[in-house]
Amino acid sequence: MTFFALLLVGAVWASGLEVDWNFRAISRNAETLYGPLGEGRYRIDAWQRLLSTEKQASEKEKLEVVNQFFNHQIRYVEDIDNWHQVDYWATPIESLWKGAGDCEDYAIAKYFSLRRLGVPNDKLLITYVKALRLNRAHMVLTYYSSPNAEPLVLDSL
Repeated sequence: MTFFALLLVGAVWASGLEVDWNFRAISRNAETLYGPLGEGRYRIDAWQRLLSTEKQASEKEKLEVVNQFFNHQIRYVEDIDNWHQVDYWATPIESLWKGAGDCEDYAIAKYFSLRRLGVPNDKLLITYVKALRLNRAHMVLTYYSSPNAEPLVLDSL
């Protein structure tokens, strides 16, 4: 994760996600960091539209829309191929810019999106699991409608 990404994540978590997300400024900063956004601009704009139009939806609808959005906008690519690093936790902007990410990038993007849409933090967990069919470690976002509920798994597979 870049220094800028760490600052952004820290600031957002510290603020409880109550800060106004200025996508024009976010896109400018991304272009400064990464160069022309190309097709990424369309994905980032689509994310902004999703976050501005789904605020009044039910929690169930928010979960479905966000899960489908990222599963369609981002293709799975290992960090070594995408970032030339063994492990890299990308911000949602980085994943959308590239149009690619690995399992934790999907989980992070879904988490931030759902928090922005008003889903309470205590209902969401980024969860380390084992993908049985792939026989490997995997990360997902889990949603708990209540503390003792069976989790709904928002997966990229």
